[in-house]
Amino acid sequence: MPLKHWKLLSTAVLTLAFPLALNATPRADHPTIIVGMDISASYIGKDSQQQPELRRAVLLELSNAHRCGSNEVYLTPESAGIPTESFSQALEEFQQLIDEQTPLLLTLSDCDGKRAFFEKVRACTAQECGELTASLVDGKLYLDERYAPTGKGQAAYFLSMPMNYDDGQKAWNAKIFYAESGTLRRDYFVNAKDFVSGKAVHASKTFYPDGQVRHSVRYDSNGKRQGEALTYSEGGVVIKRSNYLDDLLEDRQSTYHNNGKLAQSYDWHQGQRVDGEYLEYDEDGKLAGRITYRANLPDGPIVSYYPDGRIKDRGQFVAGKKVGPSPSYYPDGTLESTVDYVDNQPQGWQVQYHPNGKVKQKQFNDEHGTQRSYALWNEQGVHTLQWQWDEQHREQGDFKEWYDNGQLKDHKIYKDAKLEGPVVTWYENGQMESSTDYQDGKEHGWMRLWNKDGSLQSECRYQAGARQGACS
Repeated sequence: MPLKHWKLLSTAVLTLAFPLALNATPRADHPTIIVGMDISASYIGKDSQQQPELRRAVLLELSNAHRCGSNEVYLTPESAGIPTESFSQALEEFQQLIDEQTPLLLTLSDCDGKRAFFEKVRACTAQECGELTASLVDGKLYLDERYAPTGKGQAAYFLSMPMNYDDGQKAWNAKIFYAESGTLRRDYFVNAKDFVSGKAVHASKTFYPDGQVRHSVRYDSNGKRQGEALTYSEGGVVIKRSNYLDDLLEDRQSTYHNNGKLAQSYDWHQGQRVDGEYLEYDEDGKLAGRITYRANLPDGPIVSYYPDGRIKDRGQFVAGKKVGPSPSYYPDGTLESTVDYVDNQPQGWQVQYHPNGKVKQKQFNDEHGTQRSYALWNEQGVHTLQWQWDEQHREQGDFKEWYDNGQLKDHKIYKDAKLEGPVVTWYENGQMESSTDYQDGKEHGWMRLWNKDGSLQSECRYQAGARQGACS
């Protein structure tokens, strides 16, 4: 994971790099990669009376088994020492670790059978994580999506080393395989024995996992693309045809639908689009859109069409930035939405309409592009949602939600993004469902719940977010 992500984690997760207690016995860290996360898991714990109770937790799936004999660990705010208000942010950071397949060192709790809880985490070094970070293992150089060396656990591909030298091509033949299936991914030549410092030269082909050709292109002895390059669909149809001169796009570049019909074409010179209007076509060959370029930027009108030729949406670009009104239309020609752009940012009122012409949604953005209000209506014209923000995009004032019959469903008041005053919800029949008093964003006062018949279900008293005594 890039350093910036670890800085974000420091507020929630990496604060756990310190022991939970100064006299705690150090545990061996577990080198692993988190490969999955279930945020709605549960486990059976014990309450203060030592009675079994079901508790919520997040379940992390690891790439290998830990010392307790399982490849799963439980994560709770309590086990990790993460403040409850920071827990959702921490889960977002964990998802980034999963997406990037980052090698980690986890400290886990003592084993309870095969169950263990997450306590802390930190990034691991090559010395600590061994095969998780080593790129060359058993004669295979493991590579990421961009063919850069990476650990086996994060690899998309691998290259068998050493590569064979081709006397005729005066280059090394690089055969790259999919890490998961072992089938050929790319067959080409490089001009360096170590691969990493080399450039692609001569002919190159990449393949889909089933062996079908995906892309073909030629490089000169300096690693620059030259001539025609073709991209194929999984069905073997050419879906892009490009031409290169000294690694820059030159002449016509065309893309095609899977049925082989032309989708769009651009003319290029020295890597820049040639000025002019360009057209786009649908799978049946009918005009789908038009756009004008000047100085390699959209500049002029942009229009898209339905198959019958009616306008779907239109707008205007100036030097690559969208400006002015940009309406869109339903297939029958009735207005679907309106929005105005200033310097590529939506500004003022953005309005969407139902097919019957009634307003569906309204949103207002100020001159800085900040969203200031948002409201919804149903097809009958009933107001169903109303929110608003200040110039810093902080929630301010009344936030309301209604049922489709017009009955108020939810009402809350914000002050500088914090709840202030009563938060009230209602049943669809108009009976109050709940009422909770807030002060400075925390429950402060009474929380009451009612049944649909109006009878009191329960009430609790809070002070500065902490419940005072038992609920009645």
